[in-house]
Amino acid sequence: RLRSYLFFFDSEGRTPEYLKKASASISPDVLHRLLPDEKTTIKEVSLINGDFGNHAFRRGTVSMDSLQVVPPTLSDYVQVCSTATGSVRTQVSGREETRRRYLSFTRGRLSERTTPIIEYPEFEEWLEAISKALNDDAVSGDDTLLRYAKPHKFEVTEEPRHILFDIASEALDATGLVGPTPRLNVDKLWLVEKGKFYGEIDDKPFEARISLNPETQRFEVESEQLDKVFIRDTYKVFTKYLNESQNFRILLGTSSVYTQGRFFTPNLLPWKGGGSRLNIHKIVFGCAGLEGIKSEKGDITGWSKDSVFGAICDKSQVFASANWTPEILVCNDVGNPEIADFFGLCETTKRIVMIHGKTAKESSSMSASAFYEVCSQAVRYLGFFNSTDTETKLTTKKISDDWCPDKAKHPKLKRVVWAKRNPTPGEISRKFTAAIEDPTFSREVWLVMGNGLSQKLFEQAVGKTKPKPNEREMSFLFQSTWCAVASVGASLRVFCMR
Repeated sequence: RLRSYLFFFDSEGRTPEYLKKASASISPDVLHRLLPDEKTTIKEVSLINGDFGNHAFRRGTVSMDSLQVVPPTLSDYVQVCSTATGSVRTQVSGREETRRRYLSFTRGRLSERTTPIIEYPEFEEWLEAISKALNDDAVSGDDTLLRYAKPHKFEVTEEPRHILFDIASEALDATGLVGPTPRLNVDKLWLVEKGKFYGEIDDKPFEARISLNPETQRFEVESEQLDKVFIRDTYKVFTKYLNESQNFRILLGTSSVYTQGRFFTPNLLPWKGGGSRLNIHKIVFGCAGLEGIKSEKGDITGWSKDSVFGAICDKSQVFASANWTPEILVCNDVGNPEIADFFGLCETTKRIVMIHGKTAKESSSMSASAFYEVCSQAVRYLGFFNSTDTETKLTTKKISDDWCPDKAKHPKLKRVVWAKRNPTPGEISRKFTAAIEDPTFSREVWLVMGNGLSQKLFEQAVGKTKPKPNEREMSFLFQSTWCAVASVGASLRVFCMR
């Protein structure tokens, strides 16, 4: 026992019933301090979905190189982070070490899986450091986990509305489940009314009750019928298993979620994305040359300075804002298929970029409608990054052709805007194909908008507690596009007015 904390270890991972009854596990927001911000790289999370719908994943475990570079999904706000594993930089005996730390927020469990065999005095030193971190109010947990649902204090006015058992029916022996319970309309199943609900196991209906134990602040299930159902192999009574393991979820009246014996509430600012460092505005970049844009493709003189295409082809504008200039830039606009407006490739930095350009009304600075077309176009042609999709590739013929959407409005221009060492169209095509097939190349999708959006105004909008409808709409539009782009291993950038 150190300070107000009791540390317990069992080599088989068991927890005595006495401890469950006589103590309370540490609050998730306090445990969060053991994954300190800017000293932690989250590598794996297990999630419990607070959305009980049949068309969503109910739970899952995902691993990544770093959660910091994974865009938040549109459902993250209602996901409960049950466990997290991360690389944590920490001081051990006066020297810095990186250890792989596992935390179970809902069970109050902690382990460091890469720690070598140590002597007991070193174990005591580690426990002292853990206890000190738990008591340090100045320590904040890793920022990237803020995208998920947060701990919630239960209010007596909140009543259970829906319940879901976190166990497969195949794991249950329900041969003894018989009784007078009538078969109900499917819409009434698992719906809690005044503490009572009906459910089905193997198409056999049952009746049960749910109530909050005021001493443990945990919900408990009671049912004479479920007392006759057993866990296969162990033959533990099902109600006993549920109440001990707390492997069920309850949706409460205020949309808060009870799972694994804990209360959580959805992140009420989902348009912000995840945390301060991975906020949605981080993908939006202000760019010189995108104010006062007159057209998308220029005029009879070519890609003029007041056009989106002109801003892309001028190395001092969009590419300067990105701090990167491709070795090869190809215009893919107009033709069949038109996959994107431009493609950039740099073999030196191993980077391939798909660029979509559009223009909006000059007076518009926060227009969600202006982005619908360009976002849908970006998603529609993500097959470009799939090496087996032969319909969305830069061909030799396409690269060789001239660009001219309308002879009366535009001149004929070469599609190869620039290319280092002057490769042939065939060589350029092969370079792009090789880049797509090379997993070490980074992939990016750029949306370049003349007018239509101001970086400054967008940051202000995202920071609001109650953004306007068009501001929320734009944030969710970017977020959904961001997730779609990430699904093919690419990152998203939006270039707009400053």
